Amino acid sequence: MNIAIVGTGYVGLVSGACFADTGANVTCVDVDAAKIERLMKGDIPIYEPGLEDLVVKNVRAGRLKFTTSLAEVLNEQQIVFSAVGTPPDEDGSADLKYVLQVAETIGRHLNKYMVVVTKSTVPVGTAQKVNDAIQRELDKRGVDVKFDVASNPEFLKEGNAIKDFMSPDRVVTVGNCLPLSQIPLGLMVHCVELVPGRGAKVARSAGNEAQVMARSGGKVTLKLASGEVRIFDGRCRATVGAVGNKDWGSIKLGKAGRKR
Repeated sequence: MNIAIVGTGYVGLVSGACFADTGANVTCVDVDAAKIERLMKGDIPIYEPGLEDLVVKNVRAGRLKFTTSLAEVLNEQQIVFSAVGTPPDEDGSADLKYVLQVAETIGRHLNKYMVVVTKSTVPVGTAQKVNDAIQRELDKRGVDVKFDVASNPEFLKEGNAIKDFMSPDRVVTVGNCLPLSQIPLGLMVHCVELVPGRGAKVARSAGNEAQVMARSGGKVTLKLASGEVRIFDGRCRATVGAVGNKDWGSIKLGKAGRKR
């Protein structure tokens, strides 16, 4: 799994290091060239117990990289997490300037299907604004590239962030609901319909999460959290979601929302 995380502040850097430690290939992106240079040298700009060792370990293992250019690495990724800052605006509301700048950059350079996940602290309705910003840039280019936008808010306590990330008491993801036949192999999904068009009958009893393994003849094979492999009608819809834990094949989710 290839992941880019935009923003190397507290949430971005901790998330990037932890995702890498689960086995994902992670590229952390930040426009601050001085910060990226420090990180590449193993100089961690924030203090969090265990973070420096985790970063150094995964950089040496080749699973964690740093860059200033999202455009250069974008189309190597399957998922992009946006973890940029949302400072208070003049009226006290969250300033979405940096969130939308990330979305516009994605739209200008996206050439293949991508899941875009917002981890920043943002108000309700931000996912639609991110979706619209990406689509506007794609329309300017005259290209038709599919993408999905999801939200995966992060709640990390300083001093306990790594433990919070690796052993969360719950994980919340909300994303677009698509037919299984349209979801790329390898991605994680949840809220899977058992019968096409019957949204109320989702595979909650099976663990409420699965990985898309194969497609053939209109059927899609999913590996459920329990380890069971099941075949679904490709028309069954599922919510695209990607979250991390130590075993990507048996991801643990809390209650997950869905959005059509």
